[in-house]
Amino acid sequence: MAADRDLTLYEKRVDALLQLLPKAGGQVRETFLRTQKSLKTAPDDSAYFDRWIEALGANLVSDGVISAEDLADRISEARDKLNHWGTAE
Repeated sequence: MAADRDLTLYEKRVDALLQLLPKAGGQVRETFLRTQKSLKTAPDDSAYFDRWIEALGANLVSDGVISAEDLADRISEARDKLNHWGTAE
C-alpha cells in the first residue's frame, strides 16, 4: 500500500482479514491463496480493498466454503452493524 494516506477503518479491517486468512486451514486457506495469486497485478489504489473482498467472496462461494445466500446475509449483517455505529467507511 502507498504510504501517502491513512487507511480508512474499512481498509484496516480488510487488511486484518487478509493477514489472518493465510493462517486458516483447509479450503479457506487454499481459496485465499488462489485469490492472492489472481490479484497480484492489482494496482495500489483505493479500490484495492474492494477488489480483494469481491474476489475473495466470489472464490469462497465457487469453492463451496460458503453459500451465496449465507455470504449475502453476513454482508447485510455487517452493513447493518456499521450503519448502527455510524462508521460505514
